Amino acid sequence: MTVPAGYLLTFSTYGTRLHGDERFTVDRNCNRYGAPLIGICKTWQGFEERLLSDLPFIMDQAARKEVLSSVKTVAGHRNWRLWAAHVRTNHVHIVVQSNVSPERAIVDFKAYATRALRAKSIHRKHYWTRHGSTRYLWREKALNAAVDYVINGQGIPMAIFPETNREERHLAEVDGA
Repeated sequence: MTVPAGYLLTFSTYGTRLHGDERFTVDRNCNRYGAPLIGICKTWQGFEERLLSDLPFIMDQAARKEVLSSVKTVAGHRNWRLWAAHVRTNHVHIVVQSNVSPERAIVDFKAYATRALRAKSIHRKHYWTRHGSTRYLWREKALNAAVDYVINGQGIPMAIFPETNREERHLAEVDGA
C-alpha cells in the first residue's frame, strides 16, 4: 500500500461557511471527487443561517495564536510531521504527515484547539463546522505545493507555521488593534 507524503487539512469556524454562499461548497451527501459543487443559492444560505444555534465564530489575533499553538502541540504529542499551518480569522489550513487518517487528524486538531480556547476563557457552544476538507498529498511535489499554498497563498500572514522571513502583519482592521 502506498503511503501519502502528507495531508492538506482545512476546517472552518462555526457559522462562517454556509451552503449557498458565494464561495461554493460541497454537499456532504454527495462528497466524492469530481462531484459538482453547490453554487450560490440565497434561499439555502438563509435556511442555514436560521439553523445556527450560536453566532459565527471569527477568531481574533489571540484566538489564532492559541489555535496555532494547539496545532503544534498535537502534532508534537502524536509524533506527526507538521509541515505548515496557517490560522486565519475563519478557517485553519494544516499540512501534516501522520500515521492516522486525515479525518482522525482533523478531529484531534479541533479537540486540542477547542481545549486551548476554553482555557483562555473563549467560551461558546460551537467553535468549528462539521468535518472539513481532507486532501491526500501523494507525492513530494504535491506536498511542496500545499506548503506553499498554506504559507504564501492566503493573503496577509496571520498565525503561521513555520514563521517566514516576511514581516508578520496582523489585520488591524479585523482585530481592532
